[in-house]
Amino acid sequence: AGTSGRNRIIGDVRWTTGWLVPVARFERDHRRTASDSTQLRDVSEEWAGDLASGSLVPWRFASGFTARRDQREAGPTRTRLASRVWRTQLESPASGALGVALSAQRRATRDLDTQARTLNDLASMRLRGEQRAMGLAGSFQVEITNEAENRRVRALRFVGAGRGSYDAFGNFVGTGDYELVLTVSPELERLARVATSARAEWRFGSSEGWRGSRVEFSLEDEARRRGDLRLADVVLSTGAALVDPSLARGSIAQRLEAELAPGSRAAAIRLRAERRVNVDRLFVGFSQTTDLRTGQLRWRARPTSTATLESEARVQWQQASQQASLGGRFDRTLVEQGANAQLVLQPSTGLRAAAVVDLAWARPQGQLESTRTLRLGPDLGVNIGSKGRADFSVRRAFVTGAPAVALLPSADPAGAARWDGTARFDLRLHESTTFGLSSTVRERPGRAAVVNGRVEVRAFF
Repeated sequence: AGTSGRNRIIGDVRWTTGWLVPVARFERDHRRTASDSTQLRDVSEEWAGDLASGSLVPWRFASGFTARRDQREAGPTRTRLASRVWRTQLESPASGALGVALSAQRRATRDLDTQARTLNDLASMRLRGEQRAMGLAGSFQVEITNEAENRRVRALRFVGAGRGSYDAFGNFVGTGDYELVLTVSPELERLARVATSARAEWRFGSSEGWRGSRVEFSLEDEARRRGDLRLADVVLSTGAALVDPSLARGSIAQRLEAELAPGSRAAAIRLRAERRVNVDRLFVGFSQTTDLRTGQLRWRARPTSTATLESEARVQWQQASQQASLGGRFDRTLVEQGANAQLVLQPSTGLRAAAVVDLAWARPQGQLESTRTLRLGPDLGVNIGSKGRADFSVRRAFVTGAPAVALLPSADPAGAARWDGTARFDLRLHESTTFGLSSTVRERPGRAAVVNGRVEVRAFF
């Protein structure tokens, strides 16, 4: 019915000066789409005005306002929306040792038929600093938005002993006493979101062995809160995230890393301490928190140009907590210590071989006996022709002591597989195209081996 077509009018007027650049824009778009039953008609009108700084102003400034109206007609059905957008932006010169960039936007939308209103905010701040003579650099970024998601309810239903697939805490265990029921409500729940990232770095060392040494601290966190944000959400505290019930979702990653004497042939040292906290209370009637803390110390020596010896000591502390409204509460903490060593031989660029040994002790907190795991095996990488590369890795695990326990109950068995192997082949078909084959094999006592394969073609444009 009807005919298809499009009429579009665009107007743009600006006055360019060295100090200010005012701009006025107008656009009207009328589209008609024919179909067998009815004709669709979309009409949009937009008016916009912007005021920005000119080329003579070192700081870049821009501010504007947009008013838009959309109308859609599909036979007797008609929808009309009106929106208003306010935006502003400020940015310092890019060549300065210190820099700042600020931006903010607010969008208000109103349904002209039902008078329903929605409001969306977006704001961000970026700070950077650098002192090259002292080797110091840092950055700080914050982004704030408002979002809306459908309200979701996660409920457990008892179906009988062994007749379900979930345990009393909502974990999939294959054979359990409960079934999980997920309900999605059409009602939208407003969530205020803030994401923050920060980094501070110090580079030092001028001799051959110490050149490239560095100490770096990085922080990444994200908070989604029901209702309004709090100032403390900008740099979210790990302790507050674990206990705050109004925080729907949160993630925190804190990492301190140091590399000392990376060019040394006898003792290149790397230290790393990291903590990751994840909180999920988005489902009504269910909450889950995890807290992971790790520490690593690595030593590397290169006695010859073709041989490298690396050893590492590590400690790991993991805690998980789950709360279900009808199932109860689950808490578990795992403690692990371990060490590994590897000898790498690389006689040429096309051949690399390594022997790896890894030893770990893991136990739930409060339990005296540990699960002892010894894993060892070779790694091999070799070029095939001028465009191919094949890599192989095999591990054999020997497990003694107490049975392994997973951090959270699961249908998958805990602990290391008895045999674990990977194989990968990559072939460069073109300068920007690569073909790849990969496969992994895991074998556990009393279970069939699990084999996964993958074929991929990667193209870069």
